[in-house]
Amino acid sequence: MYRRVNSDRFMVLTTLGIVIVMGIFTWVMYGMAQQVFTMTDVMVELNGSFQTMTKDIHQMGSNMEIMTSNINDMNGNLVSMNGSMAAMNTNIDGMTSDISTMAESVPSMTVRHQSFWVQRLFKLREYLAHLVGFIMRRTCGVASAESRVFCI
Repeated sequence: MYRRVNSDRFMVLTTLGIVIVMGIFTWVMYGMAQQVFTMTDVMVELNGSFQTMTKDIHQMGSNMEIMTSNINDMNGNLVSMNGSMAAMNTNIDGMTSDISTMAESVPSMTVRHQSFWVQRLFKLREYLAHLVGFIMRRTCGVASAESRVFCI
């Protein structure tokens, strides 16, 4: 047995086995180191994303405070508008009663037409017709109203 342990072939095979096991171990460790490196990159990128997300959440909180303030202002404006609408409704009710009174008063305010206005309009129409006849008379022997030469 001592001979086997000290033989050259046994020593070479044992050393070769150790080298192969160490090579496999080194290859596995190298793969694990690459995975750790990739995980580190992902974690650094995730940290940047969390920082950006934190800033965005803070901005959203500020925007929500502004929106709450604006909604409160709108609520006050709606209350004011409600009061204005009530006043306008009261005014329209008053106008309705005034219009009813006016509608009742209109029949008693009829106007009597005089017949001499109709006669005067008829006479005016005849007078204007005679003037047109005078204007259309012959000018210097030409029977046209477009004559540009006048006789004196």
